[in-house]
Amino acid sequence: AEFARVRDRPTESFGAYECVLRGVSVQYNLNDADMQTAQDLFRRAIELDPQYAQAHAHLAWLHNLRFGEGFGRYAAEDRQRADQLSQRAVQLDSRDAWVLSVAAHIQSFLCKRFSAAQEMFEQALQLNPSCSNAWALSGTTLAYQGRGDEALARVRNALRLSPFDPNSFWYFTTNGIACIVEGRHDEAISWLGRALRLNPRYHAGTRMLVVAHALSGDIDSASRVGRDFLALE
Repeated sequence: AEFARVRDRPTESFGAYECVLRGVSVQYNLNDADMQTAQDLFRRAIELDPQYAQAHAHLAWLHNLRFGEGFGRYAAEDRQRADQLSQRAVQLDSRDAWVLSVAAHIQSFLCKRFSAAQEMFEQALQLNPSCSNAWALSGTTLAYQGRGDEALARVRNALRLSPFDPNSFWYFTTNGIACIVEGRHDEAISWLGRALRLNPRYHAGTRMLVVAHALSGDIDSASRVGRDFLALE
């Protein structure tokens, strides 16, 4: 199914496709300049092909990421634009599992509409059971709902399907949240440590590591990580 999807190009505009690839390549550097560059590239992709569903979804994901990472001066705009763009992406291509999984996560994380999000994730997985993002992001929603063991199982599927995924750092962060939910704080610390070794600038992982240390009773480590985070940010 994945190979068939690759052959069926998501856009006829090679310029738009190149813009998306270039934007994806820098957005996870998680600094203001690169996120602005990625935003400009995704917007340019949409200008070149307004029907390009994945370009809308990537721009929605960027707004979601910027909100979650605490780029506070953009917060109100990011929340609104992430929702609008993700819904537009689904309207343009409701059979793209990746597009659906982005929209579902935004419904869950930003809008707190967990039931609607779960329905969209299930639709994505019915369309493409090999979509690792749908497995991983649906795990995050399950963790938000206190279903930690189910979340861990979802992420295991994602890692089995895409063992060298460059987004593994947020897969591991989801595992950390799931372990916190289940009260397994030492496991959470291990997963979150792995996440931050892959991407030390990932704020969500660092925040959750502070939480995991504190809940485990290791206040000294929680304070140390917190101080390091404040020094960085």
